[in-house]
Amino acid sequence: MKSVNSDSIRLWADTSALSLSTRLPFISEILETFPPEWLVHGSDFPIPIDSWPHLPPVTHDITPEEYIKICRTKNPFDRDVRINRAHGFSELIPENTEKVMRLKK
Repeated sequence: MKSVNSDSIRLWADTSALSLSTRLPFISEILETFPPEWLVHGSDFPIPIDSWPHLPPVTHDITPEEYIKICRTKNPFDRDVRINRAHGFSELIPENTEKVMRLKK
């Protein structure tokens, strides 16, 4: 991939639907292609976010303890954030919404 100055780009991608089992094969490529500062946490709420596709053997370095925490998380938004982090997405991605929306701190 050609090196790009991210300061001059206004490209954003959201992480919605990445917790679906059909999207699992694409997660590694997304992590390699898009820098964290280009990603925004997205949600397909009210579509349920299932935990079962994210078993430790198929998820990026997830431990059984992390998997149990994901399964026990009741709030769908929080569960989706935990799933994305377990796959290796940056903890900063949910904060990028502030930049996209141009919210003042």
